[in-house]
Amino acid sequence: MSCKTTPQVAEQSGLDSKGLSPYLNRLQELNLVSVVDNPLSSEKRKQRFRITDALFRFHYTFIEPNMSLINTLREKAINYVPDHRWQEFIGFTYEDIIRDNCFRYALDRKIPFMPRTLGKWWGPVCKNNCRQESEVDLIAYDDRHLLAGECKYRTKAMGLKELEDLKLKAQFIPAGKRELFYLLASQSGFTEDILSLQDPHVILIDQV
Repeated sequence: MSCKTTPQVAEQSGLDSKGLSPYLNRLQELNLVSVVDNPLSSEKRKQRFRITDALFRFHYTFIEPNMSLINTLREKAINYVPDHRWQEFIGFTYEDIIRDNCFRYALDRKIPFMPRTLGKWWGPVCKNNCRQESEVDLIAYDDRHLLAGECKYRTKAMGLKELEDLKLKAQFIPAGKRELFYLLASQSGFTEDILSLQDPHVILIDQV
């Protein structure tokens, strides 16, 4: 469901990673798969892939892995799909919606600049003296500003912990001298401690 590297695609498909390019290129031509770039990195190996078509994403998340269950139980099979799969699917779609709306947010002055480039960021971060791979759901930037965003579609409100985690990850984005802003998007709103912040660099989105 999430973005996959070439080795991950090879592992799941059972194909040799060296022979994947023709298949991935054809799927991109059919608009079934798209490249997810890490736009602040020049390294080709940072490239990832994702299923673009929502119907295909749904099929390969819920139908294909549960075919025997569905054939046997029919509509009752829905009761046996793990909850985390639903959350993953909806959360991924919610993240797409927030990213696609960034230009509109800029027009509405919710974002204090008009982005020129949208994407994600992933790379190593240092947390608790431990180096680990991490990801920022959304980055949007121009020559002078950079917005790092975290998107959560869940029943729990977002609070200061999520903001602090985002700020920690954003420290490792190669932003240069760009001014940093932080966006939190939450389907379930925000806790009082974060709503009381008076920080123009923190942007809260609860209505898409």
